[in-house]
Amino acid sequence: MRERYNFEINLLKSIFVSSSENGKVLIPKRRGYLLGTLASGVLEHIGILEIIRERDFKSEKKIEIFHRNLDNRLQWLIRSDYLDQDISETLYELMHSYQENPPFGSYNTSLYNILENEIEKRFFQSYNGETYSMLQEFISQIKEDIIPTFSEEQQRDILGIGNCMRKYIVEDLEYLSCKI
Repeated sequence: MRERYNFEINLLKSIFVSSSENGKVLIPKRRGYLLGTLASGVLEHIGILEIIRERDFKSEKKIEIFHRNLDNRLQWLIRSDYLDQDISETLYELMHSYQENPPFGSYNTSLYNILENEIEKRFFQSYNGETYSMLQEFISQIKEDIIPTFSEEQQRDILGIGNCMRKYIVEDLEYLSCKI
């Protein structure tokens, strides 16, 4: 169980580092944005053009629609022959809402729990009110010590997902900077 949890954390850290631009990792703090960015990067990487984007997380109804649409599209991960099986299963488990028909507006994902309990506290620092950055020492450690532990196929997927996520991160950060 702990080994699986470590795989999830290392996978997320590696994907975030792979999404970096010029060695700098900036990502939106809002979890809905981060979930949408990760999902969009994953789906684009496997060739699904129905990207998940939502910017209005103030409305309970919009949150419900976002999670239901996301959960439907994540079914592609289960059927994907393109992604490494461990990565596709892990990403599915991290991103889907794990409550069956949750009460209105109370969606939760394993990704949110890992972000809160592990990644936000240990690897991210606040860059501004809406953005996290990752400390340079952690970026180097992840590139040198963690990413090489994945198989070649897994590294290909991690890099591909990170590359696909970049444009969505940029879009989100530009949108959030206009809203601040």
